[in-house]
Amino acid sequence: MVKSVEQLVKDRNKKTSNDLLGFCGYLEFPTMHFDPQLAYAMFERFSGKGYATEMARAVITDARNHAGFREIIASVDEINAASLRVLDKLGFIRFSTQKGHFGNMFLKRLRDYVSLTHADSRRCRREQPWCQYCP
Repeated sequence: MVKSVEQLVKDRNKKTSNDLLGFCGYLEFPTMHFDPQLAYAMFERFSGKGYATEMARAVITDARNHAGFREIIASVDEINAASLRVLDKLGFIRFSTQKGHFGNMFLKRLRDYVSLTHADSRRCRREQPWCQYCP
């Protein structure tokens, strides 16, 4: 279930273009993590041009304005080098490795949300085994 409005970004080289480049929003995967996950996908012809980073940054900014986001989480397959770079640029850090369909899958969380979550023990999910920040 998409949690935010799909982000439509026009091709910067064609200001009048209404081409759909991809989508970005939040999806729920409760078997992987209790928080909604940042998810995005691009049409191949628009890959490598910074659009995924731009769209992800926009939906992260939107999430900061809404209650209910304890953390911003993303999962990515180890073989997906482009998405790993996008998440690294945005400040995500790996907190878990799970077995995925294509080998290792990394769960990552946005770094600034980690400090917010763990600064307030009432908001910290200490019972979660994947939390490497809790004693």
